[in-house]
Amino acid sequence: MKMTTFGPVSAAGDDLSAAVKEAIVRFGAFPRLVILFIPASADGGKIVSCVRSVTDLPLAGATIGGTAFTENGITTDGIVGAVIGGESVSASCLPVTHISSGLHSAVASALSGVVPGSRPGHA
Repeated sequence: MKMTTFGPVSAAGDDLSAAVKEAIVRFGAFPRLVILFIPASADGGKIVSCVRSVTDLPLAGATIGGTAFTENGITTDGIVGAVIGGESVSASCLPVTHISSGLHSAVASALSGVVPGSRPGHA
């Protein structure tokens, strides 16, 4: 497995699309997943659209409540992220539903067909 990072880039500008595209090119063979850390106040839909304009790789992310960083800098209001992959790495994104009935059981249910250890009775 290997990883390459991007950012910090502005959450308000078009720099994100270019940064993701450049990171994927820099990554080389077998990119599998894009991870984003975005400010909680950012327009998540716009950010996803920016990423989708340059790749259809699985996309995962989280909001930051304070600071995010890469080796290129620190931000409190920008975006950082990474491309992760490798020849033997696979990635899938699954919807998690019915969170209000219990986060743990909702996540376990979503993963049950993918991760053997997430099935009831498995560690």
